[in-house]
Amino acid sequence: MQRLFIVLSAVLLLSACTKEVPESDKKMAKSIDDKNVQEAIDSYYHALNSGDIEKAASLMDNNFRGILPDMSEITGINSFKDNLKLFLAKYPGCKWDVKTTEINTYGDIAYSSTTASMTVNNQTTKKIDIYTEKAVRILKKQKNDGWKFFRFITLQKPEL
Repeated sequence: MQRLFIVLSAVLLLSACTKEVPESDKKMAKSIDDKNVQEAIDSYYHALNSGDIEKAASLMDNNFRGILPDMSEITGINSFKDNLKLFLAKYPGCKWDVKTTEINTYGDIAYSSTTASMTVNNQTTKKIDIYTEKAVRILKKQKNDGWKFFRFITLQKPEL
């Protein structure tokens, strides 16, 4: 009987010492990560709308790569900056409106799916042109708990 009591006590002590994270803590951490990913997306589009190339570039991971709707590839932060400078010169005063359709975080990696519309005053036709794209982005969590864009692919949504 004493042996049984010792064995049961040992089992109880060992099970109390496991590092199992309660489900509520996991959900809270995921919720905070999802919020921080959304903040990175919002900061990116705010930087685009204000023409702040440096701010937009600061949100890119050092090993950033992306594929644009014309299937060209951007590799690295300098390539990103060069491409964004050309884009903003081609569409001065453009404004983006973004809708995040999905965010999923898995530890230090997240992916998001967005639909964004850009409006620009066309000086030639005197009309407002609208460009719409869908994008999937992969983000990496940083040491400061912020998130940076690691990979992305954007596809132009055909206008109907």
